[in-house]
Amino acid sequence: MESVQAITWTTIDLPGYEIKGISGSKIVTDTCIYDIDSRTWGIIVFPGASVTSIEGIDGDIVVGSYGGLNPAGVFSTHGFIYDGTNWVTYDFPGASKKLDIRH
Repeated sequence: MESVQAITWTTIDLPGYEIKGISGSKIVTDTCIYDIDSRTWGIIVFPGASVTSIEGIDGDIVVGSYGGLNPAGVFSTHGFIYDGTNWVTYDFPGASKKLDIRH
């Protein structure tokens, strides 16, 4: 007879935030990342942006969009890739909003 292992469930809740992705021990919400192993929350904010929105995670790579008013006073958004240290921005020609990527 096979043995059955007990499963322990843990509720992870940050009220008002939507889970956007899970990869390994990391869970991302709209603007936060939770590390299950260290049980810590972190906030992801693109430098100088008035709005940052996480769309997904793959390993240690977080993707999303950020925005703010440009010099003409128009709100514009851009995509980003963040590895925990470095930010890479991207803009697909003609796109009005940048979302999740996979690699």
